[in-house]
Amino acid sequence: MTPGDTTNQTGSFGVGIVKGATGPINVSTVQSFTQQLEFLVRKIDEAEGSDGAKAEAKSLLKRFLDHPIVAGIVGGLASSIKL
Repeated sequence: MTPGDTTNQTGSFGVGIVKGATGPINVSTVQSFTQQLEFLVRKIDEAEGSDGAKAEAKSLLKRFLDHPIVAGIVGGLASSIKL
């Protein structure tokens, strides 16, 4: 398995897991992470500040999520978030 590769499986007791570069990740953890990223993007959009400042904040978030180390940990999760 290479960094960023994920495999969906059903674990013990029918709990879904995603196998990432760092090991198995519970599907509910993945969903929670995605929801938190969506919440963060919404809060950036709602924050007081210029459109340029908001675009910069989302650009920095995207750069962080696209970093190879971060991408290896979270897999393709970040690509599903609209920035």
